[in-house]
Amino acid sequence: FGFFGAYFGVAFAQKDADPEKVLGVLLRFWIVLIVLGVILLTITTAMELFGTWYFAWGRKLTQLGTYFFLFWLGMKFIDYQPDSTREGRMKSLNWLVTIGRVTLTVFILEGVVAVSLQRLIAPLWPAWNASVANAALFGLINLSVWMVIIAIWKRVDFVGSVEWLYAWLVRSLSGKKTSKMDAIQT
Repeated sequence: FGFFGAYFGVAFAQKDADPEKVLGVLLRFWIVLIVLGVILLTITTAMELFGTWYFAWGRKLTQLGTYFFLFWLGMKFIDYQPDSTREGRMKSLNWLVTIGRVTLTVFILEGVVAVSLQRLIAPLWPAWNASVANAALFGLINLSVWMVIIAIWKRVDFVGSVEWLYAWLVRSLSGKKTSKMDAIQT
């Protein structure tokens, strides 16, 4: 996941990058991943031919394709739009900007929260991961929990988050504020 994210991040960050060309490559990339993932999931689920190894790859490819679809949507409909269009869309996506300010913290703690949530839900809903639909629903529940955590954490300026600790460390060592600290305290 990180390798492909870094690849496309570098591709988009290049000064001479043609946005339409990079978006075209990204579009084909996520379509291929989702198609391969769905094919593997369908074959292994319907026919039980290959076992869990292929099912796991199908799930990973589908997840990766979905993530890059969301990345493509953001780049296509927000980043590569005229300033007036982008500003209007960003106002309606303010919640996403707030989540984006603490994504490293969410990434680091997501497993702990997901497993804790799973242990709470599993006794009441043992089939939470028995199908793609159940897993997607669990994912939405997990996202909702994170949105509540972030909304509460925002009230105290994300004190204790990895981003806050980084900004505090930079300020303590250099005596200068970082732009990350400004973004977190906004």
